[in-house]
Order: sequence, then structure tokens, then C-alpha cells
Amino acid sequence: VARGQQKIQSQQKNAKKQAGQKKKQGHDQKAAAKTALIYTCTVCRTQVPDPKTFKQHFESKHPKTPLPSELAAGIKLFTGEFMAPIDSSTVNPA
Repeated sequence: VARGQQKIQSQQKNAKKQAGQKKKQGHDQKAAAKTALIYTCTVCRTQVPDPKTFKQHFESKHPKTPLPSELAAGIKLFTGEFMAPIDSSTVNPA
């Protein structure tokens, strides 16, 4: 059993080794993917990353269920259906 100075050195060496292993692991893909899934289907509890994908999921998996009102409103804003068309006369030619 290590005692005194040898024990301290062993603990420091182990702490360094543990820190090095954490750096090697780097980015945790599962955790990043889980945080990206922010929308949850109210019917089947499936998680999806964005409103467009959510709408596609809802229309393909639950065609008989009406689209939730908050999803329908969010899709219109997300896809830009309410944006005015660009007038080419106001664009500055480069």
C-alpha cells in the first residue's frame, strides 16, 4: 500500500490520466442529439428536431388526427408563408 509522498504522486498521476481520457472522449453525440430533439408528438411521443420535420411526421404517421393548432401556426411562420415577395426594383444591383 502506497504511503505519504508516493500516495500523493499516484493520486496526481491518476487525476491527470482521468482528465486525458475525458478529453479523448470529446463530443458526446448521444447527448447532443437528445438536446436537438425539442418537439414531441402528442400522439405517439416521438421526438423530432424541428417544426418542418414534426409536420411531416404528423402527416405521415397520424393522417386521420387533425394537426394541432400550435403546430400549424408554427409551420406557417417557419416556412415563410406570411412573408411578402421581394420587389426586384428595390434590390441594389452589385
